[in-house]
Amino acid sequence: MKGWLYVISNQAVKGMVKIGATARDPLAYAAGLDKGGLPFPHKVGYEALVPDIEEAERIVATALADQAEGKGWFSCTVAEAVRKIAGAISGSILMETRYDEQSRIDKWYDEVTNPDPARRAVVLSDPSCPPDVLQFALGREEDEGVLLAMLANPSCEALGSELTEFADRMKGNRAVLLAMASNHRLHSEVLESVYLARVGGESPDSVTLALVRNPRFPVGLLVDAMLECDAPNEIIPAVVARWDCVSEALAMAVYVSPDNPVLRAMAKRHHRWSPEAFRTLLEDSKESCPPCVAEHPDCPPDILEELWRSGDMETAEAVLLNPACPPRILVEASVAGEAETRSASAVAQLADLAMSNPSNPLVLVQAAASTDEFHALAQSPFPRVVLRTAENPACPSEILALLSKHGDADVRRAVAGNRSSVPAVLSALACDSSESVRVAVAERSDCPREALARLACDSSESVRITVVLHPGCPAEALANLADDRVPVVRAAAVRNPKCPRDVLESYAAHELFEWRLIVLDNPACPEPVVEMLLKDADPRVVAAARRIKLGPKKPKAKRVKEEPIEVIRERFRNYVRRTLGAVIEESELLRLAELPGDAKKKFAQAYPSQAKQLALFEKYLLPRLSKRG
Repeated sequence: MKGWLYVISNQAVKGMVKIGATARDPLAYAAGLDKGGLPFPHKVGYEALVPDIEEAERIVATALADQAEGKGWFSCTVAEAVRKIAGAISGSILMETRYDEQSRIDKWYDEVTNPDPARRAVVLSDPSCPPDVLQFALGREEDEGVLLAMLANPSCEALGSELTEFADRMKGNRAVLLAMASNHRLHSEVLESVYLARVGGESPDSVTLALVRNPRFPVGLLVDAMLECDAPNEIIPAVVARWDCVSEALAMAVYVSPDNPVLRAMAKRHHRWSPEAFRTLLEDSKESCPPCVAEHPDCPPDILEELWRSGDMETAEAVLLNPACPPRILVEASVAGEAETRSASAVAQLADLAMSNPSNPLVLVQAAASTDEFHALAQSPFPRVVLRTAENPACPSEILALLSKHGDADVRRAVAGNRSSVPAVLSALACDSSESVRVAVAERSDCPREALARLACDSSESVRITVVLHPGCPAEALANLADDRVPVVRAAAVRNPKCPRDVLESYAAHELFEWRLIVLDNPACPEPVVEMLLKDADPRVVAAARRIKLGPKKPKAKRVKEEPIEVIRERFRNYVRRTLGAVIEESELLRLAELPGDAKKKFAQAYPSQAKQLALFEKYLLPRLSKRG
């Protein structure tokens, strides 16, 4: 018969417990024993439900025979009795409850030594698991899954220094270290040991990232975490995002991220940002790696100037390439101010770099240099410097006039293309000996009329084509170019919208049909000329003229054949039956569709599936029904 096996103690009976079996609830049974006259109540220390209480009671009595005192009393503690019972009939126990503290602890220890890892994981993840049991398991457990379950237990926080030693033992185990690094309940000493143990394992940066994101990770290790990682694009933003990030770590984040303006700005907006820390960092790094300091976009101007005067060529190049370089250093380098201390080739290279810096006032319209500085640039011995000067729109007109007579054709072409060049300079360059210079003049939208007229008679085919394509080409120049010896030039002149009418009429009567087609290519071809070509003998010319006369044909809209309402209705019903189940009758859907908005909203809240069917009906089927009337 199924029943309960119990272990009961009483304070009045020292050193002994009562063990027996009952079909009643052991707690009720113990309450009945209190009527026997003992001064203290009976307490149930253990109860176990067994399928055969008589057999179980016999086995337990045999196991405790040497401690029997008579009438069901045994000279032992509750914990000792429970151990004997569990050892004797563990396979027959259907359910048990341990009220005695030591017995419960014994149960925890039995579970964490169970050979089944799944059972160990369940026990060690229980928040009520005693710290002593967790500490015991921490020293002997080797299964990774069980360890991860235990580390997720909030009670692990109480282990303290034992976790520090455990992290050292788990060196290289990425999964376990990552679980510890992500645990926001662990103390900073434990997280520091995790940081040290991550080295040598797989993907140490993933552990470092989890540590940096952990608010209990020591801030003193943030700088080391940035410098020792292989994935700075992930770890440095995580460092900067910490509310307690120290100014030294913020300064390092700015220093090691010169190509990330967003990250640098984020670090500078931090409430613990200190410009002094960044300056100190740069001062300390100036001796060891001056080029790295000189190329940093946040390097202070006074440090850049000091590095520029250091005499090191690599550092000087980095200073000139820095967008934060002081303007006077760029101007000084551009006008070869270091010619006395460096070789000619070095000075030329530095001048070229200075002119390529977008912050150089010599190449900025908004911060133009003085006339004397531009004059010095125009007389520079370095061709690249002179060319950049000729291209600069801020260059004064008198300097451009001087450069228009330069011996280098590239410089004169740059002057011709400079929007600050005055008409007198452009007219002079229209007679330049270089064809590329004359083409540059002809390509300008503000090219003087007299210059265009002169260039229309140029000996170069490229110049004449450029002129004939110019929107401001004079009509008389077009008339001359229409008689050019080069067919390409003549064709461009005939196609020009400003081509005179008499020229178009003469080409409309040309013996070659190709020229008559070119006349029709002119967007401003007069209507009388089109009418004349409609009577042309060549069908190709007539077809082109007819297209102009009639204008572009509008494409006919394709008529889409509508599906019958029955087909749409059947498709709707099949879809609803397949996705939503039951189909609502069409008459009911029509009634629901006429409900006001508030009523539909309440209907949708009460019947979401039917509301979805109503929405499909209103979208696909109802418009066709309304159109049909």
